[in-house]
Parts: sequence; structure tokens; C-alpha cells
Amino acid sequence: IPIPSLVTQLLDGRGWDQYFIQAALFLSFFYIPTFVIMSIIFFTPKHGLLRLIVDAFCLRVPLLGGGIKQMCLSRYCKTFAMMYGAGIPIFRTAEQAAKTSGNQAMEKQFMAGYESVKQGRTIGEGFPPSLGDEFLEIWNVGEETGDLDLSTARLGAICQQRAENRFGQL
Repeated sequence: IPIPSLVTQLLDGRGWDQYFIQAALFLSFFYIPTFVIMSIIFFTPKHGLLRLIVDAFCLRVPLLGGGIKQMCLSRYCKTFAMMYGAGIPIFRTAEQAAKTSGNQAMEKQFMAGYESVKQGRTIGEGFPPSLGDEFLEIWNVGEETGDLDLSTARLGAICQQRAENRFGQL
């Protein structure tokens, strides 16, 4: 709350009501777009072309998009680590983990890894470069060493921390 503005207005005799109206107008520039975006996200169908467009747009919003991307990476990695560590076949694990990401645009990127497994290659070979160099390197190290479940669990924790930091900045 801008305290100097409050003191100035009280000294000028305008009172609390004028101050709160000005504060509400200022904050509306932040709350109204956030409300619109959240409404679109919650009221669009969970699957389909419209959802894909909304999710892709959300990934491009500054700060928010980076947090969403890191959150999706974390969900994917943690689900993958849990299922793969439980002995579920890798092609089924890759498919189910992609569906838990919570963002259709990110799910599409993860499904490229699933398609790679179906073709007999590694998951990391199918991932697009847009997932990030560090993510891909840690994933590839996990595949090469045979500790993919441990690597993805650590990667999930790293991505979760980054998502929390991004949302904290927001």
C-alpha cells in the first residue's frame, strides 16, 4: 500500500474513501487481466484445440509462463520417476506421465518422447529442444547411466523449486 500517498491525501482532507478508490483503480490493472486469464483457463474444455491455444498462450506470458513450464516439467518428471521406479514399462510410463503435465502444449512436447520410444529410440531423442538444454542433458545422463528414475526424481525437484521461485517473483 502506498503509504506516502495515504498521508498526503489525509493531510489534504480527502479522506480514506478517495485513497481506497485510487488504490483499487491502480490494482485493477493487475487483477482484471489475471481474472480474465484464470476465467478462460477454468471455463475452457480440458482437451481440444481451444485448450491447446489457451495453454500455449499461457506459456508465453512473462514470469507466469516460465512458472507454468517448470511446474509441468516437475509434474512430468515426478510422475515418470514414480511409475518407472515401480517397474511399469517405459512406453506406458512416458504416455501416462505426459498426460499428468496439466498443460496441453507441454503434453504435446512430452508425447514426442513417447513417440520416440514407440519407434525404438530413447525418450530423450524425441524431446524437442524447447524443453531446455539442462533438462535434456540431465535426462540423457539418466538414460545413459541406467538411473533414469533417480535422475528424473531429482529433475522433478529442481523444476519444482524453479516453479516456486517463478511464482514467488510473480
